[in-house]
Amino acid sequence: MSGVGCLFAGVVVCFSDVLALGSVGKKVATKLARRQWESALKSAIQRRRGSVNDVERDDALPQNPEVQPRVSAAATSSLRGPAVAGVGRQFWLVVSALGLVIFAVVLVVSFVSTANDNARISRLKLHGIPVAVSVTECFGNLGGSGSNAADYTCHGSYRVAGVRYEELIGSMTSFSRPGTIVRGVVDPSRHDAVVLATAVSSSSTSSGTFVIESFLSLVFLLLTWLFVRVARRTASPRESVVGGVG
Repeated sequence: MSGVGCLFAGVVVCFSDVLALGSVGKKVATKLARRQWESALKSAIQRRRGSVNDVERDDALPQNPEVQPRVSAAATSSLRGPAVAGVGRQFWLVVSALGLVIFAVVLVVSFVSTANDNARISRLKLHGIPVAVSVTECFGNLGGSGSNAADYTCHGSYRVAGVRYEELIGSMTSFSRPGTIVRGVVDPSRHDAVVLATAVSSSSTSSGTFVIESFLSLVFLLLTWLFVRVARRTASPRESVVGGVG
């Protein structure tokens, strides 16, 4: 019995040792698995931080201002179709030059017309030929509403140096019956132009008639100066480019 008891005790001790070794191995395996998991987690965190730093570094880099507009313009053109050619500055310079030429022509015509009117008044007052004009017809000119006559246009006949004329009576705006005799003054340089004597006596030449033309002349000079200045600015880059190529 003693031998059997010893054998049984030895088996129990061996079995307990095996159980102890198994628990130890399980703890070791658990620790290894935990270390591997922690190392994998640290690696993932480091990779995540590295990607965030790269993005921040890219955002901190200076952007090329010429690249993005070109890409967006290309994308826009591809979506909208071929781009429409814009009107160049040279075109607007030509249009401005034509406008200045037309302005100058109108200004000159206005000056000439005003000067001719003053000269005509002076001729009529100083060298006019007094005549008796017989009214041949008068007809009314309708006003804005068309219900009444605003003024009248009258024609009359008269003689100058034995020659009979029948012309429009200038400055006559009131009605007169046909056959009525009115006093008129004939332009010595044009016998076919007659004006009422009362209108000639009440008219006078004045330099104030050139006020509007003088103001328009100042505007024309200002516009011409601006045009020349803009034209010089446009021509300067071209001259520098040509000089650099040469």
